[in-house]
Amino acid sequence: MLSTEELVGAAVETGARVILVSSSYGMAALDADGFRGQCDEAGLDGILLYIGGNLSVSRQNRRWEDIEAEFKALGFDRV
Repeated sequence: MLSTEELVGAAVETGARVILVSSSYGMAALDADGFRGQCDEAGLDGILLYIGGNLSVSRQNRRWEDIEAEFKALGFDRV
């Protein structure tokens, strides 16, 4: 349960080339909205962003392809 600011700050501090985000409570889209922009603003343009876990509480009513497309539209490279 780190804030996006903490994740971006740690990536800058360590010179990370990839950030992997794992969600367990199904509300990842709310937390991930704007994350790519925060990375870009911090000088991490082009950093690879991965996200996984329980991404959507309503996933039983959605196709995987739609969930994947949603997170790719938010700037994640791998879902």
